[in-house]
Amino acid sequence: MKKVILIIAALLVMASCGDKRFERLGDGVWYDKTTKVEYYKVRGEFGTTMCVLVDADGKPLLYQEK
Repeated sequence: MKKVILIIAALLVMASCGDKRFERLGDGVWYDKTTKVEYYKVRGEFGTTMCVLVDADGKPLLYQEK
């Protein structure tokens, strides 16, 4: 249930902001510059989908600058 809530929250955040808020890290992996939460982005036949990446405990993965 937590994962579903995180996905819905991520979709609401993405709908309310522009592309400048997200930065690409690699193949399909992006992060939100404001919250540091990492997402996986897929462009498919019916549009673009972004899903929150989570750890084994279901907590969002956070981008850590190197």
